[in-house]
Amino acid sequence: MNEQSNKPSTFKKIISIALIALILLLYITTFVLSLMNNHYTKAFFDAALFATFFIPIMLYLILWLAKVIKNYSKKDN
Repeated sequence: MNEQSNKPSTFKKIISIALIALILLLYITTFVLSLMNNHYTKAFFDAALFATFFIPIMLYLILWLAKVIKNYSKKDN
């Protein structure tokens, strides 16, 4: 068996780390704004909550679609 097929690619690792950093940045911004009693706190909280669910789902769908297209193009050749 090919061991490399079970390892995530460097691209996937970089994208995952960047998206985790984005979600954490949204949480930190929301926390800081809530301490300052800013009127944008609710909007940032909503964005952080939305991103918590939406970003991982979209990442999974994009990676899955790329894999399907890659396999489809290999099948044609």
